[in-house]
Amino acid sequence: MHRPHLAHARSRSAALLHAVEAARRWSGDGIAVNAADPGPVGVDPEQGAATVVLAAASPLVGGISGRYFAGLAEAGPVGPGVAGGVATHALDPVVARRVWRWTERTLREVWFAGLPIVA
Repeated sequence: MHRPHLAHARSRSAALLHAVEAARRWSGDGIAVNAADPGPVGVDPEQGAATVVLAAASPLVGGISGRYFAGLAEAGPVGPGVAGGVATHALDPVVARRVWRWTERTLREVWFAGLPIVA
């Protein structure tokens, strides 16, 4: 049975885990990678873009990489009495590496079968 809320939560965790691994891989190149929640559906474009722009380009987050931003701030850990936040597993570098490798394998097998891999 498809559970939309669970599917959404898993997709958000996967996106954050990819950001964590990309941040690790590209840190030596001076590239920062963060994940951002644009907020609820139905907000105006400026509100939806605000957290994304903060995470991507604001000098306020200079030097911060591999993190999750929501509501115009870096998200704190999920816990009792915390509305929103980020689950600990979604920042785990070991899990992030496994998800990245799974994604590479899946893309290679499903989408790029028979095509040469260019590194």
